[in-house]
Amino acid sequence: MVHFQNVKKFALSDISLHIPAGERVGLLGGAGSGKTTLLKLACGLLAPECGSVRVLGQNPAAYQKSPVLPVSAYFAGLPLLDKNDSICQGFGLIQKMYNIPKPQFLADYKELSAQLGFGMFEQEAVKTLSLGQRVRAELAAALITRPKLLLLDEPNAGLDENGKSALREILTKRGHQGLTVLIATSDMVGIVKLCTRFVVLEGGKVVFYGSERNLRNRFVPMDVMTVVLGGKLPDLEDLPLKRYRIEGNRLTISYNSNHVTAAEILKRLLAQTEVTEVKIKKPTLEDARIEENLGFEGDFWR
Repeated sequence: MVHFQNVKKFALSDISLHIPAGERVGLLGGAGSGKTTLLKLACGLLAPECGSVRVLGQNPAAYQKSPVLPVSAYFAGLPLLDKNDSICQGFGLIQKMYNIPKPQFLADYKELSAQLGFGMFEQEAVKTLSLGQRVRAELAAALITRPKLLLLDEPNAGLDENGKSALREILTKRGHQGLTVLIATSDMVGIVKLCTRFVVLEGGKVVFYGSERNLRNRFVPMDVMTVVLGGKLPDLEDLPLKRYRIEGNRLTISYNSNHVTAAEILKRLLAQTEVTEVKIKKPTLEDARIEENLGFEGDFWR
């Protein structure tokens, strides 16, 4: 679906990336890491200084003049709706511009209006709307063409929790129907349940590309083991544990699973004492608040 081969542009340097059709990919990185640049390259708004970008086998710039729009994008600074038009007028122009069949257009507009909740102010001029209202309408405008690839730059900015939830539901449903989505965001918690893969950019390069599980294991690997002891307290001093706490016969251990495994800890415990119960909790990206803990503003990337 989307291929970057040795691409260089602005902050991006030697980016090679393949995003298969139907994936919903979260693009993470600090300010200036190149997230927005990557999205603009994917939709043809920018051309690479070197290397190549292909979307559905073509240079994405070719779609700019196409009567069919397989790629659609949302950028906060590049509105799809004219500020002087009402939402209805703006959508009417989109329908005519891309020759969307009227029955399909009306059905999709009705559904998106209900899902994103902009029907009550659809007759108002876009320039009079609040930020959240404009974002809801603009996101619907990006979806109304039924693209094969949807590019979103910080789509949660300006949305309340209901709006974020509605967007996740829409993108998840359309993803199951084959839509490929690439989302640049600093709101990791807001998209973790939506995305099937994640890209992390740092220093102009891809430092991670993979599943949520692998991202968590690499960057947020702290597990918690709770053990109920049936015998004496064990000696854990030479194990590489982050911390441990003893309350009565209950032992709680926090440990980096990249440094020591649960099996190694249990083996040490069983060699010294009796264990009657064991529970292990793996961290989630929501629990870890990865948008903070990945260190986009601090020492993580050093």
